[in-house]
Amino acid sequence: MKKGRTIIEEIRRSETFGALNFECRDLFQGLIEVADDQGRQVGTATAVRSAVWAYDDIPAAQVQADLDTLASGADPFINIYKVEGKTYIQIINWWVYQQMQWAQESNYPAPEGWTDRWRYTGPGKKIITKNWDLAGGFSKEKNSVPDPVPASLPAGLPLPCYKDNDNDNDKNKEKDKDKEKENLKPVAQKTADLSSSELTLEKARSAWNYATGGLRSDGISKADFDAYVSNLAVSGVEGKTILVKAMNRYAVEFLIRRTIKAKLEQYLRGYLVDPTVILELWVDGLPEVVPKEPAVMGNGG
Repeated sequence: MKKGRTIIEEIRRSETFGALNFECRDLFQGLIEVADDQGRQVGTATAVRSAVWAYDDIPAAQVQADLDTLASGADPFINIYKVEGKTYIQIINWWVYQQMQWAQESNYPAPEGWTDRWRYTGPGKKIITKNWDLAGGFSKEKNSVPDPVPASLPAGLPLPCYKDNDNDNDKNKEKDKDKEKENLKPVAQKTADLSSSELTLEKARSAWNYATGGLRSDGISKADFDAYVSNLAVSGVEGKTILVKAMNRYAVEFLIRRTIKAKLEQYLRGYLVDPTVILELWVDGLPEVVPKEPAVMGNGG
């Protein structure tokens, strides 16, 4: 049974969304409304037109062009993929937009690297769940979502040229070493090294207020919220990472093991309309944040 869908108002302020034409913006909103509980649907142009624009006489070619626009760019809105010759659409940031209490399984296969989450009442009023304690979506191991179904290359477009150059390899190794050194810095030192970036401290704190408010409405107990969340504070930003200071190591462990950190990340990404935002917890005086975080599936879109 279809349930209400959430369309966050912050997406209207997104420059990426604003760069779309009116038709594509309306199409994306329609895709959210008609998708199943896993953010998935049949991906052919005729099926999409029937579901989203049932009363509009829009050519299938135009619908396909709009779908291709939504699936293109560095930060696409949808993933178009094929399984056994059939085309499907996955809304990339589905689990960022939707904060559902119940979700049915999908009738369509998931794209490669995607984790579904479901929770529903089965026979005998038994609650059936799978991956409900995970964030869902594309795995963090995949730095980007799978490429959409590739279009044929325009005539005359040169094929990619690959080269194996020892000098280039040496340069890449040096870059990797520099990156390793940066990653080994204590979090407290990282905070001191913060420089201006697109994600400002002001934006991060506004997003944090939104995230903690959303967490309270998401069913966390008042005792847990007061003990482990209310005293957290945004200490800085580094690129797309929001640094949040915790009181002690036990609080960090609790937030990770109870997947509260993952939920806060979902709210932060939804507010900022950016599936690459990361929440990093740290404790004053500790060189690194330990424990090891469990395998939590990521976002986008």
